[in-house]
Amino acid sequence: TALSIYVLLIVFIQPLTNSQGYNELKARLSTYEGYHFYSLNTFDYVISKYYVGPDRLTLYNVGWPQYDSRPWPGVGYATKRTENFDDLKNDPKGIVIWNTQFPRETRDDRNFDTSDFEQIARYKNIELYRPKKFVR
Repeated sequence: TALSIYVLLIVFIQPLTNSQGYNELKARLSTYEGYHFYSLNTFDYVISKYYVGPDRLTLYNVGWPQYDSRPWPGVGYATKRTENFDDLKNDPKGIVIWNTQFPRETRDDRNFDTSDFEQIARYKNIELYRPKKFVR
């Protein structure tokens, strides 16, 4: 009984809503056929993995690239990851997914340097970037 009451309180305290940005991206995913996605942190990786699929996604922890979060639940050891920012800048078929839902100063991906990237799309709370040298 106590556990049930606890779960109900949690549900009422933090209402769950669908990510409109990711839903928009998923609806337009065929636009990005043949492209590979990069997630900038572990939390967004778990969400992105659901929407774009783990085979099209690589994790790059922009705040701490050497940190290996594959032991986390929902991430898994089969996760593709990179520790090199140049991989993102030099991938002709790479697209960076940047979740901008929360204020920049509170996010661990706030240090993402967009100077070598161009924004190619925005879906509510997520932005997509491609390396400038590959955007036509």
